[in-house]
Amino acid sequence: MFRRTRVYPTCENEKDIQNSEYLAGLFAIKAHKYADGIKQFNLAAQAGVVEAHSRIFDVWKDGVMGGVHQTQRYLTASKSDRAREVIFGITPNHALKKLTTAADLGDRYAIGWLGLVYDGVCMDCKNGKLAEQSYRLASQRGCVHSAFNLLSGINEGVFEFENAEEVVALTNTIMDYSEQLPEFLKHHKFRFSE
Repeated sequence: MFRRTRVYPTCENEKDIQNSEYLAGLFAIKAHKYADGIKQFNLAAQAGVVEAHSRIFDVWKDGVMGGVHQTQRYLTASKSDRAREVIFGITPNHALKKLTTAADLGDRYAIGWLGLVYDGVCMDCKNGKLAEQSYRLASQRGCVHSAFNLLSGINEGVFEFENAEEVVALTNTIMDYSEQLPEFLKHHKFRFSE
């Protein structure tokens, strides 16, 4: 069975964040000191750094999707085992709560990842309508990855398009910002039926 292509958003404004706890969290994670990084991200989140919530989700997500064997083990586990999967001290529910908080606060990266979560990519929260809504909102806020995911879903008949203007706008967004997409997608061909 053909599985539709999806792309994962990246946090593009990290270099603009000057909060010392947030920066210490990034440094700790890069040094594989996950407990220290999570502690710093929690402090940054308490100080109002919206993206810090997303980074806590990232630590969990990267632990789950951190390699072929880890991802395969997670995806082939039972739903109840996946619900109890604790990665670097973070449960799936806590990761989702942090991601949802960041999305509610307007972080387009988080909104795009929420679309992926509801699209069934890395959690047991599949809800096509919420995936479509999240992709649409993130793409309206300028997330080219979510524009691609929404257009890909429309192309495959998974999502509904609002009107022809939306398809044109999504296509233009993808073309205008294609340098942000992975190389293999830059020449992706969409096919739409009338």
